[in-house]
Amino acid sequence: MVSCRLTHQATVLAIGSCNVHFSLHGVYILERLFLHLALIDDDSKLETFTRKHLLDIIECTSTGDVEVRNKGMEVLTHLNRRIKSNLMIMLPLKDILHYLLSSTQKNILGTNFAIVYLKIALDRVDAKDHIAVLPNLLDGLLKYINERKIFDQLIVLTARAWISIADLNQQIWPSLEPLKNKVIKSEILKFFSDILYFPNSSNEKRNVAIMLDSFCDHACMSKNGFLRIAKNVLNDPKVGITALKLSVIKVLSSMVFAEAEILPLLVGAVALGPGEVELAGDVTMRKIDLEKVLRNKDTVNSLFNLYLGLSHQKLEESDKVLPATIPIKLKLMPLLMKSPVAVQTFPYNIRVAFDGLFRKDDFVQNKPIKLQQTSIDFLLLIVKNFPTNALPTFGPVIFSSIRKLIEQNEFSGIVAIAYQCFGIIGCKVPQLIVNDMALLQETFDAIPLAPEEVSSAITDCLLNWLPGFRALNNVALNGVLEALISSYIVHESPKCRLVALKFVETLVKTPSLEFRWMLCRTCEDPRDEMRREAVRLLDLSVADPTTTPEFKDLVEFIHRKLNLQGAAGGVDFATVEAKKKKGTFADEVFHIVSSALYLYANLQVACLLQPVSLTEADIFPRTSHYPVISRYLVSISEDHVEILHLFLEIILKANEAQPANVLIEIACLILHSGSGNLGHNYHTVVVASLERHLNSISRITVCAKLSELYSLILTDIERKKCLERCMGQFDNRDELQVQVPWLCAYLATQPHTDLTTGEINRIKAQLVNVIETFPAQQHFEAACGSLAELLRRAVFSLREAEKAITFKILAYIDTKLLSSVSDNQFYSLCKLLGKIATSRKDTLTSKMKESAVQCLGFLSLHNLPTILYEKILAQLFACGEIAVQPELQFTVGNALFDAAFGESSPSRRNIFTETEEFFLEKNLSVDERDNIEKKVANLVEILNVKLHHVNRHLRQASLIWLFTLVKRCSAMKLDCIMNSLCSIQYAFINGLTETNEFSQEVASEGLGVIFELGSEEQKKVMVKELVNTLSTGRKQINPVAPDTLLFSKNELGASPMGIIMQQEKSAMGPYLAQLVPKLYRYRYDPDLKVQGVMRSIWQATTVSKKNVIEEYADAIFKELKLTLTDPQWRTRESSCLALADLLSAHCTNEVVEHFGELFEILYRVQDDIKESVRIAAGRALSSLIKITLRKCSSINGAKATQLLGMVLPVVVEKGVRSSVKANKILSLKLIMDVAKEAGSALQQHVNVMVPCLLDSLSEEESTLLNYLAARSSLDELEVLDSARVSMAHSSPMMTALRCVVPYVEKDVFNSELSDKLVEQLRCSVGVTTRTGCCQFIIDLCLQRQELLMSCRSSCDKMIRVLLSGLNDRNPVIKKQFASCLSYLLPFCSKKEVNRILDYIKQKLQSEQDEERVTVLHLLLFLSRNTEVPSELLTVIVPFIFLYKCQEVAKNDEAGKKRIEMWDELWSELVPDTSSAMRLYHKEMVEVALVTLNTSSVFAMKAQAAKVLASVAESGVLSDDVDCIEMLYDNLTNALCGRVWDGKEKLIEAIRALLFSAGKNLASKWDETTVETKFLPLWGQCKKKSEKYNGEAILCAAVFCEMTGCSKIAQQMMSYICDVINCSHSEQNCDDITSEEESENLKNYDYLMKIVPAIAHLLLLFRGALAELFRCVEQVVALLKSDTFWKVKQAFIIELPHFIERCSSHIDFTALFVVVGSLLIENDVSQRRTFAQQCCIVLEYIIKRAQNKKCILSLYKHRDTVETLKKITVVKSSVVVESLDKLLKYE
Repeated sequence: MVSCRLTHQATVLAIGSCNVHFSLHGVYILERLFLHLALIDDDSKLETFTRKHLLDIIECTSTGDVEVRNKGMEVLTHLNRRIKSNLMIMLPLKDILHYLLSSTQKNILGTNFAIVYLKIALDRVDAKDHIAVLPNLLDGLLKYINERKIFDQLIVLTARAWISIADLNQQIWPSLEPLKNKVIKSEILKFFSDILYFPNSSNEKRNVAIMLDSFCDHACMSKNGFLRIAKNVLNDPKVGITALKLSVIKVLSSMVFAEAEILPLLVGAVALGPGEVELAGDVTMRKIDLEKVLRNKDTVNSLFNLYLGLSHQKLEESDKVLPATIPIKLKLMPLLMKSPVAVQTFPYNIRVAFDGLFRKDDFVQNKPIKLQQTSIDFLLLIVKNFPTNALPTFGPVIFSSIRKLIEQNEFSGIVAIAYQCFGIIGCKVPQLIVNDMALLQETFDAIPLAPEEVSSAITDCLLNWLPGFRALNNVALNGVLEALISSYIVHESPKCRLVALKFVETLVKTPSLEFRWMLCRTCEDPRDEMRREAVRLLDLSVADPTTTPEFKDLVEFIHRKLNLQGAAGGVDFATVEAKKKKGTFADEVFHIVSSALYLYANLQVACLLQPVSLTEADIFPRTSHYPVISRYLVSISEDHVEILHLFLEIILKANEAQPANVLIEIACLILHSGSGNLGHNYHTVVVASLERHLNSISRITVCAKLSELYSLILTDIERKKCLERCMGQFDNRDELQVQVPWLCAYLATQPHTDLTTGEINRIKAQLVNVIETFPAQQHFEAACGSLAELLRRAVFSLREAEKAITFKILAYIDTKLLSSVSDNQFYSLCKLLGKIATSRKDTLTSKMKESAVQCLGFLSLHNLPTILYEKILAQLFACGEIAVQPELQFTVGNALFDAAFGESSPSRRNIFTETEEFFLEKNLSVDERDNIEKKVANLVEILNVKLHHVNRHLRQASLIWLFTLVKRCSAMKLDCIMNSLCSIQYAFINGLTETNEFSQEVASEGLGVIFELGSEEQKKVMVKELVNTLSTGRKQINPVAPDTLLFSKNELGASPMGIIMQQEKSAMGPYLAQLVPKLYRYRYDPDLKVQGVMRSIWQATTVSKKNVIEEYADAIFKELKLTLTDPQWRTRESSCLALADLLSAHCTNEVVEHFGELFEILYRVQDDIKESVRIAAGRALSSLIKITLRKCSSINGAKATQLLGMVLPVVVEKGVRSSVKANKILSLKLIMDVAKEAGSALQQHVNVMVPCLLDSLSEEESTLLNYLAARSSLDELEVLDSARVSMAHSSPMMTALRCVVPYVEKDVFNSELSDKLVEQLRCSVGVTTRTGCCQFIIDLCLQRQELLMSCRSSCDKMIRVLLSGLNDRNPVIKKQFASCLSYLLPFCSKKEVNRILDYIKQKLQSEQDEERVTVLHLLLFLSRNTEVPSELLTVIVPFIFLYKCQEVAKNDEAGKKRIEMWDELWSELVPDTSSAMRLYHKEMVEVALVTLNTSSVFAMKAQAAKVLASVAESGVLSDDVDCIEMLYDNLTNALCGRVWDGKEKLIEAIRALLFSAGKNLASKWDETTVETKFLPLWGQCKKKSEKYNGEAILCAAVFCEMTGCSKIAQQMMSYICDVINCSHSEQNCDDITSEEESENLKNYDYLMKIVPAIAHLLLLFRGALAELFRCVEQVVALLKSDTFWKVKQAFIIELPHFIERCSSHIDFTALFVVVGSLLIENDVSQRRTFAQQCCIVLEYIIKRAQNKKCILSLYKHRDTVETLKKITVVKSSVVVESLDKLLKYE
């Protein structure tokens, strides 16, 4: 134990001594390094020291104890001072990175030191090194992912690397493997997001924000993120926020990041800008498949987070992200609205929508209307797509918020959409509205007050609420609702009334009487839509018998509301008639009539019958209902007879207001049912009213019905009196009224009339007499109709009158009655009636003929002699031998039935009280039945014979007669009919073979009747025969052609609905395969009757077999495919319609295989001669296109590709290139839709689609554009073509082409597509096609760079075509080709690049403006879109500068625009002009000299001189004396010859050369050389052109100044003085004319040019003071003279040049005084600029005097000085103070 303890203590002591030793050693090492560092005095040694020892110092400092750490900090501090200011010292970057990556996480101090020196090291390296270390920095991020501070410091250091890497092709990027880590990638994206959303504020504002630690209004960023960018990234002067943003966008557009990840970031770029960032972001965003990306939930959540910010409680305050600002929100909202996911993401979507509408810290009024509009649109989308499970939670919140918005917002567009949301939510959550009647009332009240847009929205809102109120079951709320509706249904606002009326539907299920009355009242509304809606609701209110009120209650209520007070309450007939004459009715008319008809409908419901529809224009009650209703009314009358009286009163009043057959019949029905006992007063009024109507109405139908009503309402005594009056009128034919025959007939046939046979015969005779003798059509028609009614009912009225007579006597009387006195009279009557029935006269109406035929039928009786019976039949059969209306033959058929049945015919019954069954049971005995059997059998035999007659009219008539006879006899099931079913069946089947459609319809209906009567065995045979007829036709009789329409209305048992088919389903089974294809097509026959019948047969045939169409779809398709091109248009049309539906619902794989053929066939049918066929073909083609699009979706894989291979060639060849416009439009739309939908299935077919779409760009243009283009000038054509190209680029075809771009594959592009594009570029006639082709290639360059890189040969071919296209005559084509070429250039071979460079060089040297402009566009596009090759710059920059120097006339707008383009290109290619001069001055000089010496265009020579002047002025040639001399010689040599426009530019260039390097030239030249060099200039001074001469003189003066040649200067001075003196003498001449005056003005301009030369020449009189003084006196004299002031101003401007450089000590007093006088003079004259220029001269003189370099004595000129000191210009200068000092000194 002791030994162990000792050992342990020894160990501890050893370790302690070791640590002490290590500490001492560390300090020692650091001391030595510090000493070494202090002794270093050379940069190279310092750099070596740093590379060798920096990391050792860091390691020692970070791992040592306190003493070591302090010493290390001291060394590092000294080292920092040495290297921080010396940027030449390079740090060991790789070693620092290695240390950083290998450092342990415990060594925090060492890591921090490493990061500090890493930042210093990165500041001293170039872009390549930044790119090289990027992977290491990303590795560092991965290592320190959990160390937030270190992580942020490292990620900031990547900024420069991202900037550098953005300019490189992605193929040469370093490995970015760490980005595969999701966390690292997320952090990098967050860093990029902070950059793109960083505000574009100035550095000063940013620094203030950082110093104050303030953070506000920096949207979509956290405080830490903002400070990280502001403090650590943008503090680097080499990093600008705009360049950084652009680089980030380029990096994001690479393949490293997914589209879904970069979209939220790009929003910041587009929203915040600046301009170039916005443009770059927009271009990148366009490449994103938004439809796909916006379905990504993570992306949508990111967008929501950007909009709303992140402020979770778990986040620290500095990490919370602020919400978006309004510009960002405006960019985010369209994306969220396009996203189906965003609409369903709750509650973020609602928060976003409410933020734009209700944000608490911002008033809605302060939000831009655009944001409010997009927010409410987004809210509408949310509401429309509201999931059911979210309704209880969010529905009430949204509802109340929208209600608040409607109350507060003032913008009508927003309020309108808010009401839409209001309506939808109220519909989906009805409990929010049904219990709030106040809200309903408010909404109704808002309709009339709102603008049109809003009121329409409110109306829609209320209609959306309607289903909720419709389901309301609360009695109390229903009562409130009814009160509301009743108040608004009479509102002044039409919309308010209409909505209230629609809300009446909510009360339909209640037994309320009030709302029914409201509807009846609404029928008087002046608006048609109100009346239609009211009638619809009235119909709806009787649809459910359970909610219909008691009939008696309804009658009482409506009677009370109509305010009918018995007889006294009748209508004022005089008023009504007066209004009717004016063409209008009283308001009461509409609702009285509606009320009456509505009561009748309720009466039918009470009788359990189908009620009439009040919505029909003409209401025809079913007569079969009358006996049932009559029995019900009789039952009511037993207990409530007053109800019938009230009902009759309402009907009669309605009839008084507006007589109508339906009302009259209802009144007759009531009277027949026991309501004939009217009060005396009321009876009198009604009778008087009816008499008045009878006397005023001339319509036969109404007159007949009124006569019946009138005869019913009279008492027996009144009937007899009326009949006597009527019989008396027959004798006076001139006064015979139309209603008289009808009254006689109805009065004679009424029960209890007690007329004798003789009286009835007398009436009959009078009627026959009227028929024979009255020419008037109305009387004729009335007589015929009344005779038929008399013959129909007279038998039964006699029976009532003579009940005591036996049956035998009755028969005798009947015979005498109907046979007249003799057979001849009977024959004559039959002949007369037959003649009327068969007449072809236009004066005889169909009604007359029908009445005559009915008379013939009713002449027959059971005991009528056979010969007379046959006479009747003969007359009836004669009706079928002529071409009369087929409808008349039905009347003939009924007459044949009546003739066979005699007085037992059901046609003779009382329609109001007797059913057919009751009548037959009452009036048909056994003997009479046997007699009828014989007659009917005989008729059937006769008709069978006539059915085979050669006369087609008779065949058709016989078929109709047979059908009518069989149908009428079917109820009795006569043996003669039942035993002849087979023969009748064959007759009808043969009728199907008739070409006449009407005959086919009748035959089909007849077959239906026969099938119902047949036995089971017979039905099986019938089915077999029918199948044979359908499929092959009946060959043994009349074959049926394949296109014959076999059936029509209700054929094959459609009455009742094909019972035979339903009964014989098992028998039909074997024949379905043959039947179904044909039946399927027949269902779409153009004839609606045929359609209805065929649908009935189809239903009957297939009702028990499911999926019939699916089972036989292929067979149906084969049938339809054959019949699409059938010779018969009906077949073609029905086939198209059938095919459309077949494809929509039952498209099989076998059908899809025929799509190619089907397109070709339908294209042909689309060009059919018949319009209806074309429409049907269009429908079929639309269905085919829809199914094609569905089948071509990329999700179908190889099948979609295969289908496109079948369809596309046909669509392009037969559709797009068709001459039929409809085919072209549909086909082109199909191709565009395929481009958008097919996706990857397009890969093998783009070579077909792309050329087609490109061609369509030109083909779909209006021909008017070509007309205008052919008649336009070149400038107009360019504008027109530019507009055409712009339209084409935004066209749907171009959009489709952009959709194709992602699916272009290498094999297809190389093999076919590139060649077709080349062909389009080279040969296409259309401008838009060629430019569209360019745009497609540009899209390929932007989106498919890898593809083009692998297809260089194809790119080379396109480059060659584009290059040749630059020579096109059309300027727009040249621009587009140049743009396309600029994008395509990086993907072509070096050979083609050289070809383009040679082209550019060649065209730049051309003297043709057009060729130079073409190159200009090409270079502009290259600089914008790609990059101008560096080797080309040395060639093109001189030429660009040359053309940039072109002079343009003031009114030459095109020239100005061209110069602006050259300037733009210049600014794109060179950083600034001075740099360009320094880099390319040799090339510029060379190009300028070549142009100067060789060009034949003087303007080009002037441009070359301007270039040389600019080069000289830049000073880059000042040291190259030989070059300057060479330029001088070239320029002076070019002066030879005549003076041309712009030649003065040569003089200006020489002057610029002299100014820049004249001194150097003078040092090289001797005196003789100077004189020699001067001679060319001296020669130009004597040219006649004063403008040119003046420039030459000034240049010569500069030459003298720079060379110092006094001899030449004296010569020049003398010459200038002579010119001035000469000019002055001419000005002083008297009697100056106007021409001379204009010459003087030109002379002044000349003097203004030459006087500045004096200032330069005066400098050469250095030694000769006397000569200089004399010259100064001349100058003073010039300034004192009365020479034009602008000449003096020109000299004053140049005078400081002489004063400043004058080396002689002379007296400037006189000069000062004269300049001062000029200053005073010009100040008085308000020439302030001249005065200021004089003041500058005075300043120079005073300054020279103060420096003792001249003499200035002002003592004698104190007055002038004092005056000067008072002038404003002088006061504001230093002259006043200087003058005071000078005067004081003197």
